[in-house]
Amino acid sequence: MDTSQESQISVLGGLVSSSATTLAVLGFLPIAAIAAKAVYNIWFHPLSAFPGPKLYAVTELSLNWQNNVRGTFLPRLQELHRQYGPIVRTGPNALSVDGGIAWPQVYAHRSGKPEYPKLAGYFGPENDKSIIMAPRDNHRRQRRHLAHAFSEAALTEQQAYVLKYVNLIMNKFSEHADQAKNLNIVDWLNFMTFDIIGDLAFGESFGSLSQDGYHPWVRSVIDSVYGFSLAHFIKFHPIFTPIFPFVVGTRFFKQIRIVQDVSKTKAQARMDQGEAPGGRRDIMTYVTRGKNSDGEQGMTHEEQLIVVPLLVTAGSDTTATALCGFFFLLGQHPNAMSHLQREVRKAFEDETEIDIKSSARLQYLHACIEETLRLFPPAVEVPPRVSPGAEIDGRWVPKGTRITTPQYVTHRNPSHFKDPDSFHPERWLQASHPLYDPRYAGDNRSVFKPFSFGPRDCLGKNLAYAEMRIFAARLMLQFDWELLPGQDEWMSKQKVTVTWQKGPLMVKFHQRKE
Repeated sequence: MDTSQESQISVLGGLVSSSATTLAVLGFLPIAAIAAKAVYNIWFHPLSAFPGPKLYAVTELSLNWQNNVRGTFLPRLQELHRQYGPIVRTGPNALSVDGGIAWPQVYAHRSGKPEYPKLAGYFGPENDKSIIMAPRDNHRRQRRHLAHAFSEAALTEQQAYVLKYVNLIMNKFSEHADQAKNLNIVDWLNFMTFDIIGDLAFGESFGSLSQDGYHPWVRSVIDSVYGFSLAHFIKFHPIFTPIFPFVVGTRFFKQIRIVQDVSKTKAQARMDQGEAPGGRRDIMTYVTRGKNSDGEQGMTHEEQLIVVPLLVTAGSDTTATALCGFFFLLGQHPNAMSHLQREVRKAFEDETEIDIKSSARLQYLHACIEETLRLFPPAVEVPPRVSPGAEIDGRWVPKGTRITTPQYVTHRNPSHFKDPDSFHPERWLQASHPLYDPRYAGDNRSVFKPFSFGPRDCLGKNLAYAEMRIFAARLMLQFDWELLPGQDEWMSKQKVTVTWQKGPLMVKFHQRKE
């Protein structure tokens, strides 16, 4: 090899060595950047003083996968709060705050101060028009407009339609009572609550009870809830967008669009109809009014179409979920069931005596419903809020920090409730009640907010309570029933994303024996 060749090889070798070094440096830089970001998030970030797992301070990927995709994060979140306290850092820029702190400081009206807005995009690109996500002034206007549909006067008008479908489901229970066939109560409660809200919203039911099966649109609503949860994961981790359909499929995302499209079609058809048949005032009557009673402008056509699927979903799945919890917890606690049966059967001789007002007078029934909502809140957490830059519990929370408040965790916090994971309706009774138990006198009932809190709490909570009380009173008056064996872990084994993913809950009905 001559000198010229050796020189060329030497130059080439230098280039290769230099390139390798450059590539090594370039390969190291991303790793160094990630490491530097992790160090910053853990020890120097403005939220670094808040306790929580170090991994969650670095990335939310594991948490969001468990929460939005697997549906297994809720028990872990409860563990974290019991380990770290009422405020836990759950992400590089996220806090989970117990309701004992969050309700008065984050969700309550803050006179003269900016509100904690909801997280933009949480319910899709149209969310700034929906009552759930609208900015403060738009929300106030829409809420004042819709409030008439859920007033005491409106509830009195709607009572006949609630009773109609409670009667229908009781007839279905009678057909199956003392028969070999048992009922999956999850399905039947979905049938009832969706039929009720369908009639109240559109002037006609979905026909699930009469057909003994799901209306296709109702099935889409139930499936779409998981689709929303998957969409939340993608929102937080958009890098997975291209591959996500191959991991979980596209069916759940399609259901979201089906629900939105069919809801708007049904809403538009009801609007085109004008007044409801027979002069009745259904929910759409109030939604479509041009102005409020004080002359304030009502909802725009776009807002009306967006609010309908929210009302239908919120007014059905949540009530059905609560009643499923009622069945499970009463079925697991026969003494409580006996107390409730005695109260109902002493109060009423005939089912025609049961209505909104009469069922509301039953103190032990109310206590059982409240205890169900404490242990099994239909919404396990409220939609995230975003800090405007303010103190929470005396500590500064920077602007843009995402804040979640888990009702499930708050309601089971031993700092708030004695025997927090156990079913004790007695904790909700007045001291004058014969079943009152002074052991629970120190419970902090002020943190119990199953329908959220503040100026954005649930508009339909009175309707939900009315449905639950009437149904439960009729159930206890007319039937004896029990859960089938082998379902002791029905509640604890459930997965939860946006809402509970309820598995079958099998019930055997008997005609009342006494």
